[in-house]
Amino acid sequence: MKSLNLDIIVSPEIGIFILLLGITLIIYGYKQGKKEYEIGKFPIIKPALKELIGVFLIIFGFIQIIPIFL
Repeated sequence: MKSLNLDIIVSPEIGIFILLLGITLIIYGYKQGKKEYEIGKFPIIKPALKELIGVFLIIFGFIQIIPIFL
């Protein structure tokens, strides 16, 4: 059987927290991206970057919780 050579770095409980944080960032970034902003009130971090970081956190969190499923 071939392996993907993915190792866990943190415990699965922390992986679940990271996964939930990623989902929260994606939802928050999506809602923030739909808003109209005035000239002086732009967000410091763009909503698309929040969504991208959220996707990476979901992938990382899912890799960390794989041992729960095995």
